[in-house]
Amino acid sequence: MSQRTPMDLALRSLSRQAYSRCKIITILNRAGFDQDQIDECIMRLENWGYLNDREYGIGRIATLQARFKSRNYVVGDLELQGLTAELIRELLTEFYPEEKELEIARRLLQKKPGKRSKGYGFLVRAGFSENTVQHCFPEEYPT
Repeated sequence: MSQRTPMDLALRSLSRQAYSRCKIITILNRAGFDQDQIDECIMRLENWGYLNDREYGIGRIATLQARFKSRNYVVGDLELQGLTAELIRELLTEFYPEEKELEIARRLLQKKPGKRSKGYGFLVRAGFSENTVQHCFPEEYPT
């Protein structure tokens, strides 16, 4: 059974998982709907509160933090989701400060004890900033 309206497709997609505004537009474009239909659908979804890039970004950051992802990884992920650079900066400042990244890097090292000897490279490859990584090894990199 095919979707009849962009709203049907959008609501069905959003019922399965959260999406950013940009991703929903992409889904609707791929389905072949015209731009006027898509614009109307997006406006209604935003008015109803079903599409909110700020809330989506907050949830995405929380999910990625729980998976021990670095700030750099989070930035890349949010860019792929179609969030604006300004919104990403704002969300990172508020919900993923550098202190939180340091805490996550340390927890990641504890979770992977075999990685401790090669921890510096492991954390750098995971996207953590050099400053954060150096703070994880104070005996090797005194401040």
